[in-house]
Amino acid sequence: MLRKKFEHFSNFIFTNPAIICSFLFIFAFILPIILLFVFPLRLGNNPEKGFETDGTEYSKTRLTWTRLQPYLLQGSQVEFNLENENNLQKRINKRSWANDLINSMFSAVTCYDEPIPAMSFLSQFVIEIADKNALFSLEFIQQLCSLQQKLFFELSSFSSFTLYKNIWSWSNFVNCLAPNQRDNCSQISEDDVNNFKNVGF
Repeated sequence: MLRKKFEHFSNFIFTNPAIICSFLFIFAFILPIILLFVFPLRLGNNPEKGFETDGTEYSKTRLTWTRLQPYLLQGSQVEFNLENENNLQKRINKRSWANDLINSMFSAVTCYDEPIPAMSFLSQFVIEIADKNALFSLEFIQQLCSLQQKLFFELSSFSSFTLYKNIWSWSNFVNCLAPNQRDNCSQISEDDVNNFKNVGF
């Protein structure tokens, strides 16, 4: 029974090659062209746009990079608006005692003893983490802090340009804002991290 069907099918192909070729041409070329015309491909210069990450494990990573990209493309030069600063100074001249108090408080903090000159020589890089809770892990903070020692040779070239030779990473910010006023991030303890988390977050 099945053999007879194959025989009829093979005989049909042999006796009507034009019809078979026409069907193959329609399904292989005409039908895809019609579908592409009705539903055109939306291609652009960015190859990532064709990959939709919503609902996947890549969504948070991609959104983070999208938000970070404009800041990473900017230069390291810090711009100061002196006009606004002068106007602000004129408005608070009557409260100069408050400024003196604030300056005296910040001058006692190691991180704010001196201004940061030569901002053009600073560089930046990004480290990805699996979860935001890792930011408050003492082990992760100590690993970031060790970057300063590992890059000491490269940083020594800029000793004549800037007074600051620290790496301004997350660990250094934790050190600055921790209430115990450590000299550097290598002295951070578990209590410092917990206090920083409770105060800042």
